[in-house]
Amino acid sequence: MIQYLKCDEGFKEIENWEKDCWINVVNPTKEDVNTLTSHFNTPDYFIEDLSDTEERSRVDRDEGWLLTIIRVPNRIIDEDNDSIYTTGPIGIMVKDDIFITVYYGQNNVITNFINWSNQKKIEKRSGFDLYISIFLESTFWYLKYLKQIHTKMKQAEEKLSEKMTKDDLMRIMNIEKFLVYFTASLKDNESVLVRLKRLLTKGTYDDDLFDDADVELNQALNTAKIYSDILEHEQAAYSAIINNGLNQTMKKMTVITICLMVAALVPGFYGMNLTNGMEDWIYGFPFALCLTGVCAGIAYYLCKLFK
Repeated sequence: MIQYLKCDEGFKEIENWEKDCWINVVNPTKEDVNTLTSHFNTPDYFIEDLSDTEERSRVDRDEGWLLTIIRVPNRIIDEDNDSIYTTGPIGIMVKDDIFITVYYGQNNVITNFINWSNQKKIEKRSGFDLYISIFLESTFWYLKYLKQIHTKMKQAEEKLSEKMTKDDLMRIMNIEKFLVYFTASLKDNESVLVRLKRLLTKGTYDDDLFDDADVELNQALNTAKIYSDILEHEQAAYSAIINNGLNQTMKKMTVITICLMVAALVPGFYGMNLTNGMEDWIYGFPFALCLTGVCAGIAYYLCKLFK
C-alpha cells in the first residue's frame, strides 16, 4: 500500500504525489514496487532487502539516492497475552524533494509518529528534518519499551525471591533476549547516525533536532546496557543460590547415607549364619537395635564435628 502524506498541521493523506510530500509504503506488493521504480526511479534491490526481517542498519548512496535502513522496536502480544519485544527494519529513501519510507509487517513507530504530528499540528516537516524525526521517534519507542521491560524484570525478581521455578527462570531468559536485540539494533542505529552526520550538508537539516536524536539514542543504548548488566549479575546470583541449595542437599544426603551404612554394619554382623552367643539371649534383638542406634548416632556426631 502506498500513501502520499502532506504536512499541513499534521500529516494528511493526499491522492497523488506532490513536491515535498511523504511517500509511505506499507507491505509493498509487486505493483507498488513497479510504481516506485517507474515513477521515481527507486532502486528495486533496496526494497527487496527490506523484506528480510534480519536486515541490519546501514547507509548507502546510489544514483543520487540516500538509502538508509534503521531498526525500530516493536511489541507483539502472544497467545498467552504476554509481550514479545522485537526489532525490524525500516527503509528511508531520499533524493531531492522525494522522501520515501518502506517497511513490512506491523510497525508502531510510523503510525504513532503520524498520530503525534496530527495532535501537535506540526506545520512543516519534510526532507532531512522528517528523516531525523522518524529516527528520533524510533528512539523514543526504544526507551518506552525498555521501561516496560524493566517493569517485567522487577516482577520476575519478586516471583523468584518467593520461589524459584522453571517458568520464572525462562521469563528472565526471554527478557535477556529482548535486551540483546535492542542493544544490537541501537548500536547499528548509532553507526548510521554517525555516518549520516558526515554525509549530510550543514544547513539542510535542523541541528537541534539532530542533537536531540543523538542524545536520545545514547540514552536508550546506555539504558539497554545497564539493564543487560543488571540482568547478567542477577542470573549469576540466582545460579549461585541454586548451586548452594544443591550443595546443601547433597551434603545432607551424604550424611544420611554414611549414618545408614555404619548402622547397617551391626545387623550385618549379627545376621550372619554363625554362632555369636546371642541366639538364645532374650535381649539379643533389643541389644542389636540399641547398638545400631548408637553406631548411627556416633557416625552422625562425627559428620557434624568434621563438616
